[in-house]
Amino acid sequence: MPLTKVLGLAFAFLLALPCMAAPPALQTKQDARALTESVMKLVAVDKIDDAFQVLKPYWHLGPGELETSVMKTVSLRNTIADRFGPTTGYAFVREDALGDFLLRYIYVEKRKNHPLRWTFIFYRGESDWAVDAASWDDNVTQLFPQ
Repeated sequence: MPLTKVLGLAFAFLLALPCMAAPPALQTKQDARALTESVMKLVAVDKIDDAFQVLKPYWHLGPGELETSVMKTVSLRNTIADRFGPTTGYAFVREDALGDFLLRYIYVEKRKNHPLRWTFIFYRGESDWAVDAASWDDNVTQLFPQ
């Protein structure tokens, strides 16, 4: 193989290296909040698969669990699309924390006819925050104080 080709491949590999690196750890609550904001921006433009892929590096799911969740979510969203209407945006509702180890962010996905509630729960074990759960439903009564 000619040297120029080898150097070209090596250069391409070096350029791609940052893309292959592990994502930055979620060291603070602000990091976790930024992650949920990026997810909700994708939800707002109906890029559900992309939204779950953003969560994936921080979510300790077994093989195939994320893909199953994505398929179920896409299927359910297709089912409710006519009744709830298209997504028109999203809004942050609140942050709840239990000690320094459990964190919940709640959002509303605004749709033309009915909102959806999105909940993200993070757990901090030894050091960094990790996604413990992410879910959505149409139970908006839970958004109000009890």
